[in-house]
Amino acid sequence: MAVEAPVASMPQTGPRVGGISGIMRSVEQTNKVRDSALGEAFTDLNALMEKAAEMVKLAESISSKLSQTSSSENDESVDMAAFRTYLVDLGISSPVTRQTAGDMYTQELSRQLAEFAEKVLDRTGGMMALTDLYCLFNRARGVALISPDDLQKACAQFPHLHLPFHLRKFDSGLLVIQSDKHSDEETARRAHEKVMETAQGVTAVALAAKGKVSVVLALEQLLMTEKRGLICRDDTVEGLRFYDNLIAKCEVGR
Repeated sequence: MAVEAPVASMPQTGPRVGGISGIMRSVEQTNKVRDSALGEAFTDLNALMEKAAEMVKLAESISSKLSQTSSSENDESVDMAAFRTYLVDLGISSPVTRQTAGDMYTQELSRQLAEFAEKVLDRTGGMMALTDLYCLFNRARGVALISPDDLQKACAQFPHLHLPFHLRKFDSGLLVIQSDKHSDEETARRAHEKVMETAQGVTAVALAAKGKVSVVLALEQLLMTEKRGLICRDDTVEGLRFYDNLIAKCEVGR
């Protein structure tokens, strides 16, 4: 009687996916994990931005109330000045954009820029280089950045909207934004006081550090003061240095 040889049974395994299909499925799974992680990250970011906007609105409200109760507009307390600095650092809660303002974008941007400049220019003597203002304003706006052309157009709208600022161009080509409340005579007087504080003279770099302005603007302020005869220059290999004009004082004494 013939006996059949046993047939070896093959182990049963589930279907395996290989080749291009396997690679595509792996990529899809990776994308799902990444999208999920990004979604959670943006959810946290949106929540943070909402809280930040609430804090900015609260700070602006407190600043407005403190300004109304201030006893003197020209004599601001140290605490109030520090609070204005914190407010600028917090940023702008609702920046004007083309989507929100439409055809009135330039005008609305000009109004918001004037509100921002009022907080900033008080710390710099009522004048700031347009490049410095551009950096500070964009930092305060966060992600809603504007172009240099938009900033210049907004500044050009100041007189038309009766806002207390104007765009000014010096002979050197430097563009600044200046408060209507601050005159050249006031700027020259402050620069003259800084020069008289030391007998070693003052450079543009030193005045920039004291006045919290850019070096190019500090030089323009010194030249402005020199034109009024309040200071004189010493131009050497070490650079340009300005001193108090003692000759003018002697002539007055006579």
